[in-house]
Amino acid sequence: MTDHVPALSPADATRITRELFGLEAVATPLPSERDQNVLMHVHAAPRLVLKVANANEARAFLEAQQRAMQHVAASCELTPKVVPMTDGSTLATIPGADGREHLAWAISAMPGTPLGTLAHRTPALWRELGGGVAELTTALEGFDDDALHREFHWDLAQGRDVIERYRGLLTDPVVNVALDVITVRFDQHVAPIMDGLARSIVHGDLNDYNVLVGGGEGLFARGQHVTALLDFGDMVHGITIGELSIAMAYAMLDAPDPLSVAFELTRGYHAARPIGELELQAVWGLALLRLCMSAVLAAKQQGVAPDNAYLGVSQGPLARTLPRLAKVPFAFATGTLRSACDLEPIPTSARVRDFLAANTATFANVVGVDLRTAPCVVLDLGVGSALVAGDPRANEEAPFGARVDAEMKAAGVKVAVGRYDEPRLVYATPAFANGDGTTTEHRTVHIGLDLFTDAGTPVFATMDGTVTVVENHQIPLDYGGTLIIRHETDDGTPFHLLYGHLDPASFDAVRAERRVTKGQQIATLGAPAVNGGWPPHLHLQLITDMLDERRNFAGVGTPTRRDVWRSVS
Repeated sequence: MTDHVPALSPADATRITRELFGLEAVATPLPSERDQNVLMHVHAAPRLVLKVANANEARAFLEAQQRAMQHVAASCELTPKVVPMTDGSTLATIPGADGREHLAWAISAMPGTPLGTLAHRTPALWRELGGGVAELTTALEGFDDDALHREFHWDLAQGRDVIERYRGLLTDPVVNVALDVITVRFDQHVAPIMDGLARSIVHGDLNDYNVLVGGGEGLFARGQHVTALLDFGDMVHGITIGELSIAMAYAMLDAPDPLSVAFELTRGYHAARPIGELELQAVWGLALLRLCMSAVLAAKQQGVAPDNAYLGVSQGPLARTLPRLAKVPFAFATGTLRSACDLEPIPTSARVRDFLAANTATFANVVGVDLRTAPCVVLDLGVGSALVAGDPRANEEAPFGARVDAEMKAAGVKVAVGRYDEPRLVYATPAFANGDGTTTEHRTVHIGLDLFTDAGTPVFATMDGTVTVVENHQIPLDYGGTLIIRHETDDGTPFHLLYGHLDPASFDAVRAERRVTKGQQIATLGAPAVNGGWPPHLHLQLITDMLDERRNFAGVGTPTRRDVWRSVS
């Protein structure tokens, strides 16, 4: 297609508009991948967009595209309408500068500016766009045309083949590593369910330059409303939920918090068009697949047409964004989208909670003290706590530990409890900034349980299980000696318990893949020198999904995704 892109001059566009539509208009070129689009102004007002198709474009496809637009326009106000010519027809043949004939037609001009040019995008705008995508998807229901059942390189169903065919053209090693991670996860989580996803006629290219935004007046003219969804030139019989994934893919480019963008888009779409379980499992993977396709296809197309700036418009953002998205665990991202639909983020969490509630009386005590009956004190380490200072130096191990010890002595107890799901300022240090790759905010919400007691205190397995991780994480403020043990509910649902801040020298009795029994001593608590630099305590954390981690696991989560972290742990 890039060999036969039309190249009309503005004067040509003005002449053709006069001949075909009877209008005296001034031409302003618009960007395009393989066709030519020209905005035509009549009396200084945008009136229509003249569209000149690639010489290789089939008439049957353009006719199908026009029928689809007419079908959609009956129920969706966000899409342009086909403009008839003076003779009532909607397609005309014109000569091109390449010596070949091209098909020309026109659509109504729509208000707004491209979303891709907007610097600030509010959550409300993303929700509105999600709703607009759902509206378009619903408007296309019931429409079909044989010409749209075609082999097309932008079809998500062809994504893996396209990536493998052209990925050798990518020269950035960081992008290539991200591509490897994303495709492996796609093959694991999405490829097995592709055949079960609903198919229909889809728009296929809701990128940030095919979405127009505007709205507002005076001081409030922030442009935070969707005004139009453009360009039906990539229509195909494809994966229905892929429409949302494609919009999500481009919306996340260079976003400070891509998961929040995905959350809001999904929330807006689901409110207008409920998303099924199978579709929810696929949305994230399909969005990342689209970005990978964009990277390799742009490399291919730029090699053929290096002077076409439009083909490279996303390459910089892609190179920055793909590595960031590759760091986001698939289950966490999918859990975020499930949360947007008011569903349990990790589907197995409810079964694990039920199992724990039914078996509480049977578990062994992890530090040899039965906290259901023994005296203890629950510490407030939250944002308003007097135990946590505003000066980070006062929260270092020695002064912080002294304050905890004073609380325990005043209460006359052997064990103090640090709370689960507690936002803490003690984590407002660089070590907890952007640590999981999901956002730029700090991870400050504690998602385990702390049991403060003396270093050297024996630690016991709460139930039968299999050791999966035996590690010594000696980075400051990490876990130090760490054990993770795998367990199962009565119905075979797996979950894990993480024991952190242990003395790694006490691990002689446990090894990875070794079974442990309820009540068996597995370690002792570590002193600050070996536990990551904390006052002696056990960090006990129940994990319903390991998020592809093999050696470690975050003990604190981000406030924005707090509900997802509570479901993960």
